[in-house]
Amino acid sequence: MQATTAATSTQKFESGKNIAKNTRLMFDAKSNDSFLVKEWKVNGQPITGNQSTR
Repeated sequence: MQATTAATSTQKFESGKNIAKNTRLMFDAKSNDSFLVKEWKVNGQPITGNQSTR
């Protein structure tokens, strides 16, 4: 994975920081060339509708 960033609607999210419950957090990831991100997971459970396709 080349880069992964996360942000709320107002600020960049830093790893290890806390945010308020129910805050929308957006993740953006860029895979290495010729690789795909298979899926996102939260607490070990896949998030449906967010899988990469070829």
